[in-house]
Amino acid sequence: MAAADPAPYSLSVDTHPRDPDGLLAMPPPTPFAPVLLPTAERVPAAPHPLGSLGVVTFNIHRGRSPEEILAEARRLARRPDVDVIGWQEAFTHRAAFPPLLRDGWETAYFDEGARELPVSWRTGALEYVDSSQHLMHPGWPGRKRMKPARYVARVTLRHRASGFLVTVLNTHLAPRTEDWERPGHWRTTMSAERAREHLARQAAMWRAVPGRYVVGTADLNMDFRSEAAVRPPGGPSRAWSNLAVANWAVLGAEQVLSTVTIPATGRDDLVYDCVHASARSLANGWLEFASHEALVGYGSDHAPVLVRFALR
Repeated sequence: MAAADPAPYSLSVDTHPRDPDGLLAMPPPTPFAPVLLPTAERVPAAPHPLGSLGVVTFNIHRGRSPEEILAEARRLARRPDVDVIGWQEAFTHRAAFPPLLRDGWETAYFDEGARELPVSWRTGALEYVDSSQHLMHPGWPGRKRMKPARYVARVTLRHRASGFLVTVLNTHLAPRTEDWERPGHWRTTMSAERAREHLARQAAMWRAVPGRYVVGTADLNMDFRSEAAVRPPGGPSRAWSNLAVANWAVLGAEQVLSTVTIPATGRDDLVYDCVHASARSLANGWLEFASHEALVGYGSDHAPVLVRFALR
């Protein structure tokens, strides 16, 4: 696809192929190729918001049933302030997403590669444009089992109220990368090495994906507060410096105790789950963090994190 060719962005949900269960057919993994921001997206920020965007990141816990996930997906979908959900650990939960079509929600579910990383959106607010998935690093042999490869799922949508493109980058870094005895520091493990590789590769995507409004959903498997204080080499604070900004960095993390419960750490104050915004979108005034909260009463070991943006 040529960077300057606008044709891919004229696709509509009515013409895009669908799988037998009704979900949009997703492409296989491909190498990442930069895409220039279309000229029409580069106009100055509007003096007043052109709309709002509610983005949730949610690690559902892979051991739960599709029925449980569907119930919680519908609970999120019924919130009028939620427009996009980036899911993690949905490895075997495809069946949870076709029923959401009846609720006015589409889902990009990647059957190969990034299948743990579906992205769902409210069709009344957003129209599907295109998508891709990109390998961040391959799997490797662990002590007990093969450790999985990790991906970034990219979904580009059109915000109906403004006409501008929205790109969502959804990902999940390898676990057990942070030294729990020295919070904010890396372990000396292959997982930590792979996580640094992941962050470095995704940095290139923050620089060059389509969309005036670029956001990311992620389980980073590192405590935000500890990592931001230490700024370890290759960590999110450094790898994504001047590229992407986490909700906690702008709106503060003082009001949240934790977003994940991991008894082995001996801690109850871990913040792993983040919603990022592209530094480019923020610097141009197109995107503005408005509010955020960790939602309670869900069955995963992670809390869904909801961030609301003003669009200009």
